[in-house]
Amino acid sequence: MLGSMLKQIINTMEVIPEDISRGLKEQLSTIHGYEPKLVDIVKILQLISLTKPTFMCIDGLDGCMEAQRVRILDSLQQILKRASDTRIFMTGRPMFRRKSKNVLLGGW
Repeated sequence: MLGSMLKQIINTMEVIPEDISRGLKEQLSTIHGYEPKLVDIVKILQLISLTKPTFMCIDGLDGCMEAQRVRILDSLQQILKRASDTRIFMTGRPMFRRKSKNVLLGGW
């Protein structure tokens, strides 16, 4: 999910800043055809979020398996810690919204 979000963000950028471009090139040279790891995707999303206002919209996360949802929410929390101007809009069932809000604000 975050890899897809990264692609969408990069595709909307007219100019990719040098540090992000360098990071992408490093990733491409080290993964040899494999998908980047979640930690690498998070780092690149953090860099992008630091260079431009970023708004992420996530729908249907409550439909993911619990383990995947936890990893995604933890990753989003890491992005918010480094790029506090980033905004995230999520939709989901009321119980999920309360739980995710707690995670994104700093705790389970």
